[in-house]
Amino acid sequence: MTTIQKLQQLMQAQRIRANDEGFVLSLLRFAQIRGTLTTGQDNAAQRLIARYEQRATPQASTASTVPTFTRVDLSPIVRMFDAARAHGLRRASIRLGNGLKVSAASPTSANPGAIYVKRDGDYLGKITSEGREFFSPSMTSAEKELVREFAQHPLERATVYGHATGQCCFCGRELTDARSVAMGYGPICADHYGLDWGHQRAAQSVDVVDDVRTQAA
Repeated sequence: MTTIQKLQQLMQAQRIRANDEGFVLSLLRFAQIRGTLTTGQDNAAQRLIARYEQRATPQASTASTVPTFTRVDLSPIVRMFDAARAHGLRRASIRLGNGLKVSAASPTSANPGAIYVKRDGDYLGKITSEGREFFSPSMTSAEKELVREFAQHPLERATVYGHATGQCCFCGRELTDARSVAMGYGPICADHYGLDWGHQRAAQSVDVVDDVRTQAA
């Protein structure tokens, strides 16, 4: 079964979560126009499919009662916020969707290196510089998974947010330039957060955006 067929199967079974739906639909539209996915898109899709397949697999029971926690590697996010701070953005935050935002603790705060999580302005918890999670009981499993996924693949999640909302996850502005739409964020925010913009990844998608607009005209 091909990657596209697996994605279609997940959509038909209504197993795709709301925060992943925009990304999956953008892949299916791309494949419908181009006939195939790029290598990067296929790799991202395979990771998403593997995640859903793992959730569907029954987990073996264990007699252990030792508490465990998820250790999250924050280095990709910290680099982004460090770059933003170097550009004078002292209160930078990143939108993840469903009202969630993450922001970095001040280097002079009680939690230097930590990442804070809020929903519609309400504090939900933090991930410390050591990667330990301290989340509010009101935070759902889907929200926790979304934060972890962003920590692991920030660029991909930024693109998912941009494709799903038509807005930049960094500044919240509408994406209008074809290349910005393809990347999921614009050149100014890319510069502020130390990200690539307009290289091969964008070039592969710009033609698709133009084709869709031509068909709609």
